[in-house]
Amino acid sequence: MSLGLWNSTSVIFQLSCHLLYLIKRRHNRHIIDEIHQSETDKFKLQQERYRTKYSPRRFEQINLQVCISSGVQTIFISQAKMKVYFLLSFLAAVSALKKEDCEVCFNVLDTFRATLTEDQLKTPAKIEDAFRKYCKGTKGKDNRFCYFLGGLEESATSILGELSKPLSWSLPTEKICEKLKKKDNQICELRYEKSIDLKSVNLKKLKVRDLKKILSDWDEECEDCLEKGDFIRKIEDLKPKYLKSEL
Repeated sequence: MSLGLWNSTSVIFQLSCHLLYLIKRRHNRHIIDEIHQSETDKFKLQQERYRTKYSPRRFEQINLQVCISSGVQTIFISQAKMKVYFLLSFLAAVSALKKEDCEVCFNVLDTFRATLTEDQLKTPAKIEDAFRKYCKGTKGKDNRFCYFLGGLEESATSILGELSKPLSWSLPTEKICEKLKKKDNQICELRYEKSIDLKSVNLKKLKVRDLKKILSDWDEECEDCLEKGDFIRKIEDLKPKYLKSEL
């Protein structure tokens, strides 16, 4: 190999090594400077040992191998980090609170948020004042929700700050309801009364709480019911008794 070609190859080796070093530094920027400096000193010392022990050509080959090994390690670490990130994102999406699991909170928050002006949304205190006024016109489960949050005069406690601050930060409804649920689990236990047409409804698509409500409305109990199928069989057995005039 000619001297000119060898020098060009050497430059490419050095540039490749420097590029991979920058990649590694970028992906390990969280490591404190002292550790980084220590590793750099070790790498330089290793280079000097190789430089004195091997010929220039052999030194460049070893140097390139070290750089490539370091770069490949960085790539594998980066891929592992990305997999962990996507896994955590997936778990967060799966575990996110759904509207049907906290329906009153979702409904009240969405309705109330729509009544606020841009000026009100900037200040938690204004949001709380607006919520108290909003609660005066509520009934049923919505009114009970207001009671739990402290939006009514007769409310025993108040957690309005857990509502007003997130709203001022433009947090989505599901996140606010998650925070409120942690403060008071009763908030997500509130359910709107649903009218179920037992002549046409598919009992298998109903939730257990809805099946229990049907039995409760009939003033019936199912002490031996442990699974959803048990409640469905109980309701099917009682249908002729309570829907006799309709069947």
